[in-house]
Amino acid sequence: MRGPIVDRISDLVAALAAAVMLAITVLGFAGCATHDDDATHPAQVERLRRHFAAVDAELHAADVSRLSASQRAARAEAIERLRAYAARGEFPHNHVRADRLPVFVDEHGTRCAMAHLIEEAGGAELVAAVARTRNLAYVPELAADEAFEPALVAWLDRNGLTAAEAARIQPAYDGCGFEDCTNDVDRSAMVASVGLAAANGFAIAANLRDDAGNGAGGAGLVVGGLTIFAGYAMQRDLDERRELQQDIAWIDIGLGAITAALSLRTLTRARAPAAVAPPAPVSPGGWSVSPILGETRGVSVATRF
Repeated sequence: MRGPIVDRISDLVAALAAAVMLAITVLGFAGCATHDDDATHPAQVERLRRHFAAVDAELHAADVSRLSASQRAARAEAIERLRAYAARGEFPHNHVRADRLPVFVDEHGTRCAMAHLIEEAGGAELVAAVARTRNLAYVPELAADEAFEPALVAWLDRNGLTAAEAARIQPAYDGCGFEDCTNDVDRSAMVASVGLAAANGFAIAANLRDDAGNGAGGAGLVVGGLTIFAGYAMQRDLDERRELQQDIAWIDIGLGAITAALSLRTLTRARAPAAVAPPAPVSPGGWSVSPILGETRGVSVATRF
């Protein structure tokens, strides 16, 4: 039987879970709303176009007599693609740090200049691999990485470019100090957080019931563990270091911990041995004497061992 104090604690925990779910939903959608427009700040567009104009002039002035006819043709195509890329003005966003750094592929799928050139000339697999593991690396770092050096060097050789020219093409992008993205939240992370918050709410409600058993405890433990892991992964995502997203990650971790703790309590309670009823009391042995009434009169004597 639960007492009034336990009932109030259970109601408080349930209300807390509901509040957390609401907070994640509101914060997540508010964060996503801050980046509906993928346009780069005009001042940054102008800076990058000046950069690409200077690179274009350098590439045209370079001595290419050592190159084969196929390499010169591929190089000319790469320069034309670079010129069109700069004119379009769609550049990656740096949502990682306030200082400038390269971003190979941003969260919107926008390619940097080198990623665009590589992908357009048969290097889509290389671009995807770099985006997964070295998304913030400079070209010289990629050229020194044994995981990327063979494919990158081969691509540069086919397209008549040197590693130094590729490094010159690759720009760095102003970060959150230039374009406010502290409240930006990855959409997939937000959707996952809202879904996990709802699952945690159901798990907490189930484990607060008096008749909660191993099923509710086991399911709640899985949900809580997944939520903690998701929050930890969001914290450790090097490409998504944004303040609001970090806050939501900590909320996920806290909510998952509450669910896991309640589920462990349910499992422990369900496995506790049932109380054994005490044996019926046995009257002590001894002698008893009772009269016999009726037609026959006398006395009955009995003993118990």
